[in-house]
Amino acid sequence: MNLGSRPFSLSLYLGAFATLSMALLLLLAWLVTQRIDAVDRDLRAAVHASARTELEQVLDDLFSGIREAARDIAQWDEIRQQLRQPAYYAYWRAHRLHKPGTLPESVSASEIYDAEGKLLGHFADTLLPGQLPAVPEARVIQHPDGRPVLQLFQPIRDSRGRRLGWIGLQFELLPALQRAIYTYLDPRSLQVGPIPAEGIPPDRLVEHIRFDTRPSDIRQAMLGILNDSLLQIAVVVILIGTGLYLLYNLLISRPLQRMERTVRRLENDGFMELQQMRFPVLELETVRNALIDYHRNLEQAHCELDERNRELWRLAHRDPLTGVFNRRALDEDWRRMTDAESRYPGAVAFLLLDCDHFKAINDTYGHETGDEVLRRIALGVQHALRSSDRLYRLGGDEFAAVLVECNRECAHEVAQRCIKAVDAEDFGELGLREPVHLSIGIAVAGPGPLPPVDTLKRMADMAMYHAKRPNRHRIQFYDDEMDRDGGMLYSSRIVHAVEHCLRNRCGIEMHYQPVVDLEAGDIGYREALARIRIGEELLMPGQFMPVIEAHRLESDFDLAVIEAIRRDAEQGRLPPDAGISVNVSGMGITRKDVMEALGSLAGTVVGRPLVLEITETTYIDRIDLANRQIRMARGLGYRIALDDFGSGYSSLRYLATMPFDIVKFDISMTRQLNGRESQRMITERMVKMLTDAGYYTVAEGIEDADTLKRVRDAGFAAAQGFHLGRPRPLPHSDQGRSSTSIENTASSPDGDESGAAHEKRPRKAGA
Repeated sequence: MNLGSRPFSLSLYLGAFATLSMALLLLLAWLVTQRIDAVDRDLRAAVHASARTELEQVLDDLFSGIREAARDIAQWDEIRQQLRQPAYYAYWRAHRLHKPGTLPESVSASEIYDAEGKLLGHFADTLLPGQLPAVPEARVIQHPDGRPVLQLFQPIRDSRGRRLGWIGLQFELLPALQRAIYTYLDPRSLQVGPIPAEGIPPDRLVEHIRFDTRPSDIRQAMLGILNDSLLQIAVVVILIGTGLYLLYNLLISRPLQRMERTVRRLENDGFMELQQMRFPVLELETVRNALIDYHRNLEQAHCELDERNRELWRLAHRDPLTGVFNRRALDEDWRRMTDAESRYPGAVAFLLLDCDHFKAINDTYGHETGDEVLRRIALGVQHALRSSDRLYRLGGDEFAAVLVECNRECAHEVAQRCIKAVDAEDFGELGLREPVHLSIGIAVAGPGPLPPVDTLKRMADMAMYHAKRPNRHRIQFYDDEMDRDGGMLYSSRIVHAVEHCLRNRCGIEMHYQPVVDLEAGDIGYREALARIRIGEELLMPGQFMPVIEAHRLESDFDLAVIEAIRRDAEQGRLPPDAGISVNVSGMGITRKDVMEALGSLAGTVVGRPLVLEITETTYIDRIDLANRQIRMARGLGYRIALDDFGSGYSSLRYLATMPFDIVKFDISMTRQLNGRESQRMITERMVKMLTDAGYYTVAEGIEDADTLKRVRDAGFAAAQGFHLGRPRPLPHSDQGRSSTSIENTASSPDGDESGAAHEKRPRKAGA
């Protein structure tokens, strides 16, 4: 490079370079500061949105509680008496209705209106209107002092559902909102803006509320980290730049100048002196060594990060109990296989493996033994598979294996090895007295385009159920005949009966079993259980539920059962004051038509306590939609119950994420009260934990007085079982029968078999 004849100062150029670097650093700092401000604004917006969501949820829960309280107050016999004899209303109003402690603290005003909406009397101190419109609606208005209050008018009905009048209630809202627990919203900042004189609907109140958010520790910490990081980077860069400038002058520029002076001063011996000089090459080597060390540390960090990524992948794609792959891994593997080529070059066999009678093993010997059985099955099957095959656990005792480049003969050989491997296991070491066997259904696809994995699983599922039939081989291949015969494992008579019932909404007979409140000693409500009648024969759930589940008819069956209960109510088959519990499947709770049917039922049985029991929660894959539907059911007057608690692996997860009011313990949990000390303590502590959390606990499977005593001692709120009352139809003659008496346990009018085991089924029928 030709720099011209004029000499230049290296230090001057280095100074200019340092100045330019400092300017660029300041520009970078300004850009980072702007970015930090943007992040701060985004964080503030996110916190405010979360606070608004909290407020909406609190308002929703508050209004639901207010409506429920209004419905309870409207059912007071005293209020109906005032409508019959309004002449005493002024005295009753002053000495009873407005007496402190009679109504909830949040009620600041209350009045009774006749059927035409006219106030029973004229009072100077009333805060409610003297005449109601034709259809009074709940409105939020603003008190003269600025407080928001909810005016709600609840119809008062007699035992036949006829409207006698109205009760008007005025609820204070702000104290309840300020008492609620918030994570993001500061309750002390809650203020209600101006509300129109005519009031607003309750669902628009959130638009008139102003609030501040709590100071966000996460936001402050993040901003602190960003600012500290920016400052540290700036300090480090300034120090490094200044140090490099000084070091360059000290170690390069000055030695070169000294060397120049030495050469000019020394002629012959100057070279010897130059050889004796030490240039800062070792310092550059130190920098190189430091870079090597840094690179080595960086490589180590990358290795650790890769290892953690592999661990996260393993946790996401492996079953935590058995260590084999899970359903997510199966879906991803199948997607890769179908995306790789439009036509797969060889045959692919899908094996579905199921442990015979595993639920009985799990219920008899406990979940710990059941888990160990599953681990041993998975280990034995893995050893029997080929090295290129993968084993997946789909859930419960159901496993699947995908065998590539494997025809029918190959698949049959592998399946035989799997069965022999499990048969060779010594399950007697676990205390099992029964043998453990596998049933395997096989579906073969290809060569050519591969079907969806769910299609292969359905075909293998059909074949596996054929393998479970008596006098059948434990290995079955799918063929088209399994679809054409329609019956699968079930007789054509039962299949036809089920299809006829669901198509024509007839043939379903509802039996009702009491759920007894242990503290009051009377019947809190009755659970509706379904039977199917074929002529003189009555099919029990264990006979027809497998057909419904095999054909994925759970939601259609839910609709038919709700219609049957509604029909019983219209025909007067239900006791006048008895609550009713309706079972809906986990898939049905997310269906719009099922929710509409529940609404129709609630409109038919107005004034009657309603409970909605949700079964098969493991089938719920959209928790957010299910929660919205449950809140809608609550608005219709239903209390929500989690059914068969303790019978699966996911009950606690659904209990923590879904708004249940009642928890029904499965019969297996109830039986633990008669088991070992450790089993009894587990059930008792679970009951105490749920009771302390505000849940209403119900014990199922009460078959004798000893079990009932243990259930009382354990702290259950209610109980259900053959000892307290069998499922039975409620004919017209039962209308005058008291709903608060415990039914006779010595007879079974509907012909049900004795013992709770007969009521056990894949899912509750009516469930």
